Amino acid sequence: MLNEEQLRDVENAVVVELARLRWQRGSSLAEVCESMGGGLDPTRLSRILRGERQLSLWQFVGLCRVFNQSPGRLVDEACRVMLDPVAVRDLAPLFEITSSPVGAEYGG
Repeated sequence: MLNEEQLRDVENAVVVELARLRWQRGSSLAEVCESMGGGLDPTRLSRILRGERQLSLWQFVGLCRVFNQSPGRLVDEACRVMLDPVAVRDLAPLFEITSSPVGAEYGG
């Protein structure tokens, strides 16, 4: 059973992956919202992808559908990355790069 902090970490990892998928696809916030069929406006989506608002289940499933991702796979991967000490250790260099002044050039 995950504790509250671990659940937040997994949720944050899911949101980061959704933001990465949007960036990789090159879609605007408005395009993503339109692809979801309404019910989510670009401002709210922006706040979700920045971690300022919580992601609801229907939003999560809708975004997974837009990005052709399995919700289960995305959650499994987020759990693996955030809860497996080896996976977190493997990500440490990436965290260092994105938080350095040089990493800022790459979106850090």
